[in-house]
Amino acid sequence: MPVRLSRPAIGLALLLVAALAAAVALIGARNAKAQVATQTIVISNIDVLPANGHIDLGPGTGENDGTVGAACTGATPRGGPNIPVGVVTELTATSTRLRLINQSGRGITVAVRVNCTVELVAEPTAANRITSAFRSA
Repeated sequence: MPVRLSRPAIGLALLLVAALAAAVALIGARNAKAQVATQTIVISNIDVLPANGHIDLGPGTGENDGTVGAACTGATPRGGPNIPVGVVTELTATSTRLRLINQSGRGITVAVRVNCTVELVAEPTAANRITSAFRSA
């Protein structure tokens, strides 16, 4: 036998659903955090000399310094045995580390150049400091 709801029961159910939706929205809004303003920069032709394929771009390039994210790719050389075809980027608290491999899958041990796209906290002094740190790596 089907259950029949009266109009007051349906109205009460709709009111309860609306109240729950409003409560969820208020809790979500209260727990939301403001996003930090960021800016993205591209730094081309960074000279690096990896040790067995590894390079640490040094202090000033990590998350604690205002770097939100970094992605690097090979730039030069474009021919020969040491084309930087694979660049793995690791962002740590204090620096950005790269792993460079050539077309044979081996770690590069000679000087090459990389290009990096870096997302920074949009604070002017932090952006200038981090950009300088990447360029002098």
